[in-house]
Amino acid sequence: MNEKLAVTMTTLRLFAFSVLLILAVSTIHSSNKTDPVNEHIASLIADIDSYIKWPDAKSGMDKPLFVAVLGESPLATRIKELNRTKLPDGRKVKVRVVQAELLPSNAHILVVAAANDKLSAKQLEKLKGTGTLTVTAGAIDLPIILRVDQVEAGGKTEIRMILDLKLAAAEHLEVTQKLKKLAITTDPEEMTKR
Repeated sequence: MNEKLAVTMTTLRLFAFSVLLILAVSTIHSSNKTDPVNEHIASLIADIDSYIKWPDAKSGMDKPLFVAVLGESPLATRIKELNRTKLPDGRKVKVRVVQAELLPSNAHILVVAAANDKLSAKQLEKLKGTGTLTVTAGAIDLPIILRVDQVEAGGKTEIRMILDLKLAAAEHLEVTQKLKKLAITTDPEEMTKR
């Protein structure tokens, strides 16, 4: 009888251990799932020179594309992974996580992780006239050139981009037709041309 009890207890322990192992693996797997907004921004950056033409001070294929990510976000790591060597057009990428008080005016792109960063309009004004493309992951109530959101539409999750053409023009960024077709523009004239 004791042998049967010992075998049963061993079987129960193995079963409990297996269940715990499966739960641990599924938790790790679910925490590694990628955020679709971050994936969209990373892929946009990978092909950014087909969407945006930079002002003279920031143009030139010999200069690395400098992406500043504001706040702690897995997006910085994702951009580095996506662009380990060079962009498709041959340009190298430099990614740096920055603080709101120290926004770099030499960045080509400033990505604001809306969920975990507090940025004021006054801090953002430091970048006016520097030719920086400002992008936000999610809704944020600030003057941002490109906003990338995840929205529910018809029972499906979709990624939506909202592009402020006036802010882009103020930064002397030339937005290509390719980006205008992908995004919702805030310029009424452009919206009627679609």
